Amino acid sequence: MKFGLVFALISLVIAGASTAGKAELSYDKSCGSASQRYDVEFSGKVVAGQTYRKQLSKNYVFGLSPLTDGWFVDVFYRGRQVLMPTPLHADAVPYEIEGWHFRNSDNTGPDELGPKNVNAPQRKRNLWYSIQCASSGLPLCSSEQDLLAIKGTANCLTFTVDNMELGDLVPNEKADIKKMTFTVKFAYAAGYPH
Repeated sequence: MKFGLVFALISLVIAGASTAGKAELSYDKSCGSASQRYDVEFSGKVVAGQTYRKQLSKNYVFGLSPLTDGWFVDVFYRGRQVLMPTPLHADAVPYEIEGWHFRNSDNTGPDELGPKNVNAPQRKRNLWYSIQCASSGLPLCSSEQDLLAIKGTANCLTFTVDNMELGDLVPNEKADIKKMTFTVKFAYAAGYPH
């Protein structure tokens, strides 16, 4: 559904790079599907304002950093952020999990199809990362232009909100997340030390 848009964006960036004769970025097309192979699966919980970190291996760390209305997903390889930003549009990005994503545009009910739909990612989010994002020590992977320069593989992780308690459910205000439980499925990058 909405994650198809993320997949399409990455496909367009990759297709554009290939036709320009530049990068040969490949990615796991099975991300989020039943055929996807994951190396690590775990669950966790957070409350508003709390930072979450989980050491997945010697080199990988998964994290959630607090935002005003929820959390930002972090993936680190050897201490450097390697998550690839793939926005659906300027206001709602899949690596930010915020309360208003789950409410309609005037915060009077859940986000459902129709005129009040906020067009935001929902409970399950397929995200991509690349070790190349951190290889030079510079902040790469922060724009579509950066993605054109990457060679190698984009790898998959799936973040699923299992349960949450929303707050600030006042009409025309912005909902936030008071607490959340989640599950992460993570695939290591092939050819790099775990």
